[in-house]
Amino acid sequence: MIPTLRRGYNREFFIAGICAFNFLLGLTMVTNGGIYVFQIFDYYSASGISLLFMSFFECVAIAWIFGVDRFYDSIALMIGYRPLPWFKICWLVLTPLITVGIFLFMCATWSPMEFKHFTGTYYFPIWAESIGWIMVVVAILCVPVTAVVKLCQAEGTLRERWRQVTTPQLHYHQLRDKDKLAQGLSIDSSDPSTPPPPYSSVTQYD
Repeated sequence: MIPTLRRGYNREFFIAGICAFNFLLGLTMVTNGGIYVFQIFDYYSASGISLLFMSFFECVAIAWIFGVDRFYDSIALMIGYRPLPWFKICWLVLTPLITVGIFLFMCATWSPMEFKHFTGTYYFPIWAESIGWIMVVVAILCVPVTAVVKLCQAEGTLRERWRQVTTPQLHYHQLRDKDKLAQGLSIDSSDPSTPPPPYSSVTQYD
Protein backbone atom coordinates (compact mmCIF):
# COMPACT_ATOMS: atom_id res chain seq x y z
CA MET A 1 0.00 0.00 0.00
CA ILE A 2 2.94 2.35 0.65
CA PRO A 3 5.53 1.92 -2.14
CA THR A 4 8.25 3.86 -0.30
CA LEU A 5 8.32 1.20 2.42
CA ARG A 6 9.49 -1.35 -0.16
CA ARG A 7 12.77 0.46 -0.80
CA GLY A 8 15.83 -0.71 1.05
CA TYR A 9 15.23 -1.22 4.75
CA ASN A 10 12.38 1.30 5.02
CA ARG A 11 9.90 -1.41 5.97
CA GLU A 12 12.12 -2.72 8.77
CA PHE A 13 12.77 0.79 10.11
CA PHE A 14 9.06 1.56 10.00
CA ILE A 15 8.14 -1.61 11.89
CA ALA A 16 10.90 -0.98 14.43
CA GLY A 17 9.57 2.54 15.00
CA ILE A 18 6.02 1.28 15.52
CA CYS A 19 7.22 -1.39 17.96
CA ALA A 20 9.31 1.12 19.92
CA PHE A 21 6.40 3.58 20.10
CA ASN A 22 3.97 0.90 21.30
CA PHE A 23 6.52 -0.36 23.83
CA LEU A 24 6.97 3.12 25.32
CA LEU A 25 3.23 3.64 25.30
CA GLY A 26 2.74 0.34 27.08
CA LEU A 27 5.22 1.31 29.77
CA THR A 28 2.88 4.10 30.89
CA MET A 29 0.25 1.45 31.68
CA VAL A 30 2.40 -0.56 34.10
CA THR A 31 3.27 2.35 36.40
CA ASN A 32 1.45 3.14 39.64
CA GLY A 33 -1.10 5.23 37.77
CA GLY A 34 -1.04 3.09 34.66
CA ILE A 35 -4.54 1.75 35.23
CA TYR A 36 -5.94 5.21 34.51
CA VAL A 37 -4.07 5.41 31.20
CA PHE A 38 -5.26 1.92 30.37
CA GLN A 39 -8.86 2.86 31.12
CA ILE A 40 -8.71 5.79 28.69
CA PHE A 41 -7.35 3.60 25.88
CA ASP A 42 -9.76 0.77 26.65
CA TYR A 43 -12.83 3.00 26.86
CA TYR A 44 -12.18 5.23 23.85
CA SER A 45 -9.74 3.43 21.56
CA ALA A 46 -9.97 -0.35 21.89
CA SER A 47 -13.75 -0.55 22.21
CA GLY A 48 -16.86 1.55 22.07
CA ILE A 49 -17.84 4.10 19.46
CA SER A 50 -14.83 3.81 17.14
CA LEU A 51 -15.06 0.00 17.00
CA LEU A 52 -18.79 0.10 16.22
CA PHE A 53 -18.20 2.75 13.56
CA MET A 54 -15.55 0.62 11.84
CA SER A 55 -17.65 -2.54 12.11
CA PHE A 56 -20.64 -0.83 10.48
CA PHE A 57 -18.68 0.49 7.50
CA GLU A 58 -16.84 -2.80 7.11
CA CYS A 59 -20.17 -4.60 6.70
CA VAL A 60 -21.45 -1.90 4.34
CA ALA A 61 -18.29 -2.09 2.22
CA ILE A 62 -18.40 -5.88 1.94
CA ALA A 63 -22.14 -6.49 1.61
CA TRP A 64 -23.34 -3.41 -0.27
CA ILE A 65 -20.34 -2.09 -2.22
CA PHE A 66 -18.22 -5.15 -2.96
CA GLY A 67 -21.42 -7.19 -3.13
CA VAL A 68 -22.63 -9.89 -0.78
CA ASP A 69 -23.06 -12.43 -3.61
CA ARG A 70 -19.56 -11.75 -4.90
CA PHE A 71 -18.16 -12.10 -1.39
CA TYR A 72 -20.17 -15.29 -0.92
CA ASP A 73 -18.77 -16.72 -4.16
CA SER A 74 -15.22 -15.74 -3.13
CA ILE A 75 -15.56 -17.64 0.15
CA ALA A 76 -16.90 -20.68 -1.70
CA LEU A 77 -13.93 -20.49 -4.07
CA MET A 78 -11.48 -20.41 -1.14
CA ILE A 79 -12.98 -23.06 1.16
CA GLY A 80 -14.61 -25.32 -1.45
CA TYR A 81 -18.24 -25.04 -0.33
CA ARG A 82 -20.88 -22.36 0.15
CA PRO A 83 -21.51 -21.19 3.74
CA LEU A 84 -25.00 -21.09 5.21
CA PRO A 85 -27.30 -18.37 3.81
CA TRP A 86 -27.61 -17.08 7.36
CA PHE A 87 -24.27 -15.30 6.93
CA LYS A 88 -25.61 -13.31 3.99
CA ILE A 89 -28.50 -12.09 6.13
CA CYS A 90 -26.05 -11.07 8.87
CA TRP A 91 -23.78 -9.19 6.46
CA LEU A 92 -26.63 -7.46 4.68
CA VAL A 93 -29.04 -6.55 7.47
CA LEU A 94 -28.50 -7.84 10.99
CA THR A 95 -24.94 -6.72 11.70
CA PRO A 96 -25.37 -3.15 10.33
CA LEU A 97 -28.64 -2.72 12.21
CA ILE A 98 -27.24 -4.10 15.47
CA THR A 99 -24.10 -1.94 15.30
CA VAL A 100 -26.16 1.18 14.56
CA GLY A 101 -28.53 0.33 17.42
CA ILE A 102 -25.69 -0.15 19.90
CA PHE A 103 -24.01 3.03 18.64
CA LEU A 104 -27.17 5.11 19.19
CA PHE A 105 -27.73 3.51 22.59
CA MET A 106 -24.17 4.34 23.66
CA CYS A 107 -24.58 7.95 22.51
CA ALA A 108 -27.91 8.29 24.35
CA THR A 109 -26.58 6.82 27.59
CA TRP A 110 -23.10 8.34 27.48
CA SER A 111 -21.69 9.74 30.72
CA PRO A 112 -18.22 11.00 31.73
CA MET A 113 -15.76 8.18 32.31
CA GLU A 114 -15.12 7.07 35.87
CA PHE A 115 -13.03 4.40 37.54
CA LYS A 116 -14.22 2.65 40.69
CA HIS A 117 -11.69 1.15 43.09
CA PHE A 118 -11.49 0.30 46.80
CA THR A 119 -10.74 3.89 47.83
CA GLY A 120 -13.72 5.33 45.99
CA THR A 121 -14.68 6.55 42.55
CA TYR A 122 -12.25 8.52 40.40
CA TYR A 123 -13.68 10.91 37.81
CA PHE A 124 -11.39 11.65 34.90
CA PRO A 125 -10.58 15.32 34.24
CA ILE A 126 -11.65 17.18 31.12
CA TRP A 127 -8.20 16.98 29.49
CA ALA A 128 -8.17 13.17 29.86
CA GLU A 129 -11.65 12.94 28.30
CA SER A 130 -10.41 15.18 25.48
CA ILE A 131 -7.51 12.84 24.74
CA GLY A 132 -9.96 9.96 24.57
CA TRP A 133 -12.26 11.77 22.14
CA ILE A 134 -9.29 12.74 19.98
CA MET A 135 -8.45 9.03 19.65
CA VAL A 136 -12.06 8.32 18.68
CA VAL A 137 -12.15 11.08 16.06
CA VAL A 138 -8.79 10.06 14.55
CA ALA A 139 -9.98 6.46 14.16
CA ILE A 140 -13.35 7.48 12.71
CA LEU A 141 -11.89 10.00 10.25
CA CYS A 142 -9.95 7.24 8.47
CA VAL A 143 -13.11 6.16 6.63
CA PRO A 144 -14.45 9.49 5.28
CA VAL A 145 -10.98 10.94 4.59
CA THR A 146 -9.96 7.88 2.57
CA ALA A 147 -13.25 8.01 0.65
CA VAL A 148 -12.78 11.70 -0.20
CA VAL A 149 -9.16 11.16 -1.28
CA LYS A 150 -10.11 8.27 -3.56
CA LEU A 151 -12.94 10.29 -5.10
CA CYS A 152 -10.61 13.22 -5.75
CA GLN A 153 -8.01 10.95 -7.37
CA ALA A 154 -10.58 9.41 -9.73
CA GLU A 155 -11.53 11.00 -13.05
CA GLY A 156 -14.86 11.99 -14.58
CA THR A 157 -18.10 13.24 -13.09
CA LEU A 158 -19.00 12.60 -9.48
CA ARG A 159 -21.17 9.65 -10.50
CA GLU A 160 -18.39 8.19 -12.66
CA ARG A 161 -15.88 8.66 -9.87
CA TRP A 162 -18.16 6.93 -7.37
CA ARG A 163 -18.63 3.97 -9.71
CA GLN A 164 -14.90 3.81 -10.35
CA VAL A 165 -13.87 3.71 -6.69
CA THR A 166 -16.63 1.24 -5.72
CA THR A 167 -15.98 -1.21 -8.58
CA PRO A 168 -13.62 -4.03 -7.54
CA GLN A 169 -10.40 -4.35 -9.51
CA LEU A 170 -9.70 -8.06 -9.53
CA HIS A 171 -7.20 -10.42 -11.13
CA TYR A 172 -8.28 -12.95 -13.72
CA HIS A 173 -8.24 -15.87 -11.30
CA GLN A 174 -10.52 -13.94 -8.91
CA LEU A 175 -13.29 -13.38 -11.46
CA ARG A 176 -16.46 -15.40 -11.45
CA ASP A 177 -17.40 -17.32 -14.59
CA LYS A 178 -20.24 -14.92 -15.44
CA ASP A 179 -17.85 -11.96 -15.17
CA LYS A 180 -15.39 -13.66 -17.52
CA LEU A 181 -18.14 -14.32 -20.04
CA ALA A 182 -19.35 -10.70 -19.78
CA GLN A 183 -15.86 -9.52 -20.76
CA GLY A 184 -15.44 -12.08 -23.52
CA LEU A 185 -12.81 -14.06 -21.62
CA SER A 186 -12.46 -17.82 -21.67
CA ILE A 187 -13.54 -19.73 -18.58
CA ASP A 188 -11.60 -22.81 -19.63
CA SER A 189 -8.17 -22.67 -18.02
CA SER A 190 -6.87 -25.20 -20.55
CA ASP A 191 -7.59 -22.86 -23.48
CA PRO A 192 -4.34 -20.95 -24.18
CA SER A 193 -5.88 -18.53 -26.66
CA THR A 194 -7.66 -16.04 -24.41
CA PRO A 195 -6.45 -16.04 -20.78
CA PRO A 196 -4.59 -12.79 -19.97
CA PRO A 197 -1.48 -12.72 -17.79
CA PRO A 198 -2.36 -14.15 -14.35
CA TYR A 199 -1.80 -10.87 -12.49
CA SER A 200 -3.34 -8.41 -14.89
CA SER A 201 -5.96 -6.23 -13.26
CA VAL A 202 -9.40 -6.46 -14.79
CA THR A 203 -12.69 -4.95 -13.76
CA GLN A 204 -15.45 -7.14 -12.37
CA TYR A 205 -18.93 -6.11 -13.42
CA ASP A 206 -22.14 -6.45 -11.45
